Amino acid sequence: MEIEDLNEIKTREKRLNRRNSVMVARFFYWTEIRRRRYDDVVCILENNEFFVEYQTISRILSSFDSYYSYLKGMSSNECTRYLKNEYPSWNWT
Repeated sequence: MEIEDLNEIKTREKRLNRRNSVMVARFFYWTEIRRRRYDDVVCILENNEFFVEYQTISRILSSFDSYYSYLKGMSSNECTRYLKNEYPSWNWT
């Protein structure tokens, strides 16, 4: 799956798409790599990382389920490398 080049993110729709992709990646990181519970992860995303409501997170996770499945199809080490490369400003360790 290819994410838009950062230099091309100029419209609101593209910015929201990028934010949503990062949110799904962070959800994957917290649930699959760090093995946190769903409700704890939602709290982290809501209050520490994205500052959006539960309904927004839930809607994004539903609409980006193919991206989540894509991440889940990788090995843990491969996925961590991919996430570090794709979203370098986030902590993936």
